[in-house]
Amino acid sequence: MNMKRIFSFFVLFFFLGTYAFALPIEIEILPKEEIVKLSDQQLIDIYIDVLVELETAKTFYSRSGFQPKEIKIFKDLVRYRVLIIMEMYKRKIEVPKTQ
Repeated sequence: MNMKRIFSFFVLFFFLGTYAFALPIEIEILPKEEIVKLSDQQLIDIYIDVLVELETAKTFYSRSGFQPKEIKIFKDLVRYRVLIIMEMYKRKIEVPKTQ
């Protein structure tokens, strides 16, 4: 019985450890004092970066079969989508609804 517990703990630790290192967050969290000092363009750029990280993390952990090597491509695609949506809003084009 004791050996099963040790083995189960090892297996659990291994899988949790693997997920912890699977998707490193590439965003520097700024304090409020630093956020206030940002220009409008810097604020938009950081917002897009955070949105991309959140969407990537959500998708990475919710879908089986998503490979870590695909993260960069996926992030680029999410960033591209955000930029297109922002341009559509600027031009007052209705953004099609998704899911």
